[in-house]
Amino acid sequence: MMSCSREQLLVSGYVRNNFVWSPTVLKNMLSLWLSLTDSWDAALTDPHIIVATNLQVERSIEWDTGLYHAFGTDCVTRGHCKTWHVQITRQDAKLRQPYVQVGIMPQQTKFNSKIRRIEGFCQNDGYCLYTASGKKYHDGITGESFPYGERHAFKVGDVISMQLELTQKANQTKNCGVLKFIINGQYEADEMMHIAFDTIDINQRWILSIGLYFKETVRLMSC
Repeated sequence: MMSCSREQLLVSGYVRNNFVWSPTVLKNMLSLWLSLTDSWDAALTDPHIIVATNLQVERSIEWDTGLYHAFGTDCVTRGHCKTWHVQITRQDAKLRQPYVQVGIMPQQTKFNSKIRRIEGFCQNDGYCLYTASGKKYHDGITGESFPYGERHAFKVGDVISMQLELTQKANQTKNCGVLKFIINGQYEADEMMHIAFDTIDINQRWILSIGLYFKETVRLMSC
């Protein structure tokens, strides 16, 4: 049986019951609108991060040079599209801005966390946006320019929406998945401005991951 995400099952049922004709574009729009929220994986999230019942995660210790990760439970695979909304709800009182990384990692990375500490996105084939600089990170610790993120001064209350699209056609290269970011619902006239990465492996299994450097708190929001 073909595997389906919770969003796809929900949308397919809604469209089947309410529409005689359901083009793919309409399904994709409804999938984003009706997307169910993810949840934090308390069992595999780093022990230095507290998972609260209200979908919040917070780092429990002061800066110690370590970056600690929280992981989502939903796994996004080929043919699927997923949007997450993450709100910064607290920053370290000693700092002038939040130092939070929001991104995706291969699902296997989460399982590896049972036997070793996960260092960061760059060391684990992940992709992220870093609120301290607005830059994007994948395979280099210095980061890459991301104009849309860099011109935003991140603060408590900001909502970072992250959309992963693995719906590209089979005749394309496997490295054609797209990761977009939208800050506080502010869309640019040029949609390309939101694209941080467009060479993501669509055959990989991806999960949400948050990296916390300091005593900060973020909340996973419903759509």
